[in-house]
Amino acid sequence: MSRIAGTEYGQCAGLRWSPDGRRLALTRTYDFLHSGVTVLDLDTRQETVLVPADTAHITVAVGWLPDGRHLVINSNANPADVEAVGLLDTASGRVDWLTPGEWESWALAVSPVSPEFIYVCNMAGNHRAFIRRVDGFEMPVKLPEGVYLSAEFSRPGRQLLLLYASADSPPEVWRFDRDSGRLRQLTRVPVGGLRRRNFVRPQLVTYPAFDGTPIAAFVYVPPNIRPDGAHPAVVYAHGGPTWQHQNGWFPDIQFLVSRGFIVIAPNFRGSTGFGRPFQEANRRDLGGGDLRDLTAAVDFLRETGYVDPRRIAVMGASYGGYLTLMALTKYPDLWAAGVAIVPFANWFTEYENEDPTLKAYDRVMMGDPVADAELWRERSPIFFADRIRAPLLLLAGANDIRCPVEETRQIADAARSAGGVVEVKIYENEGHGFSRRENRIDAFRRVASFLERHLLNKCPGLKAACSTPAEPSSG
Repeated sequence: MSRIAGTEYGQCAGLRWSPDGRRLALTRTYDFLHSGVTVLDLDTRQETVLVPADTAHITVAVGWLPDGRHLVINSNANPADVEAVGLLDTASGRVDWLTPGEWESWALAVSPVSPEFIYVCNMAGNHRAFIRRVDGFEMPVKLPEGVYLSAEFSRPGRQLLLLYASADSPPEVWRFDRDSGRLRQLTRVPVGGLRRRNFVRPQLVTYPAFDGTPIAAFVYVPPNIRPDGAHPAVVYAHGGPTWQHQNGWFPDIQFLVSRGFIVIAPNFRGSTGFGRPFQEANRRDLGGGDLRDLTAAVDFLRETGYVDPRRIAVMGASYGGYLTLMALTKYPDLWAAGVAIVPFANWFTEYENEDPTLKAYDRVMMGDPVADAELWRERSPIFFADRIRAPLLLLAGANDIRCPVEETRQIADAARSAGGVVEVKIYENEGHGFSRRENRIDAFRRVASFLERHLLNKCPGLKAACSTPAEPSSG
């Protein structure tokens, strides 16, 4: 049974059945950062490595072609070092690259009856989708700017179900008819009686980082505001850090925008979507270069002419919550407030409470806790809590196994001991993030109320000038 478990190949991060049901294509990882592909023969119980999990590449098995020999994979193990779709011959191990290009691309689903797949080209957070045959013919799927979250071919292969979202629409199911080219929306997710026109579509911008690296960001601007230098803003740090803020559905951001806040969501170094070198540019430097990319957003906001630099907050969840705490301790004079959701604050205690795969991730990204203790301490906000000057709101889940609630409690205690203003809410029935509707709505309201008290109330007359606030919806 240990052979089937495949522990020597790493943890299983995904599996795909072969058409005859006798083999499994497995995506294997040791650290959640890098992965390879193996095939397990269920008759012989032998597992064969086709693409080894190394320390430089991410390879994921998407699905089998109907011939039962070829696998469609997503991988950056190609000459361009940018994620693309490949065709893996499971007999020879040969990979033919099908969608190499400047932008990252990945397959969402493979047809069960014909040698084709649907893939997405990710253009700095906006998706373009195409149905592609392995012989090179492709057909675009024409939905507005947004993101494709998943897809599934019908058994005859003539129709395709798509899960699609955008800044002004929560995830909805669409059906694409291959013969007519017609797209039809099948679901209507309730959003509290609001309509698409009530939500703001962001603008994609770039600004220079401290070393000149261009940083892409989405900026959400409330309607009908003037460039009078009087408006509050929020710098919104995504989690991961190997993730990307895309042009998708973020009801918390929309709620803040409806309350009059400009929101900027940067894709700092370490983010996906811009090639492997950029994604791994913060290796051994978490809370360093990526933090400076985040704080450079403040300069961009100042230059727009819309924002009062005295009324800028920083906010994020998970790794974004960690960056929020780092921003408050390393650049205390930039911020009027901070909101850290399910954060961690101490690399040492975070490491102690993780499972082995997460520990491997930490060692890849931050080195060894003993040999590199100086770096771990310098990048742990807990040791610099006395520098926090801005009011801080902390939200956490009592059952969080990724960023344990003790991380929130210790930074709250340390900041309060240093005279800081700290508010804390711990949701007893939540983990890493909030899934219950009542908790999500409560969190939205707490964040908005906190930021209004510490930003809007410092700006006489601004609150009345904002658009009528929408009630939050969990989508």
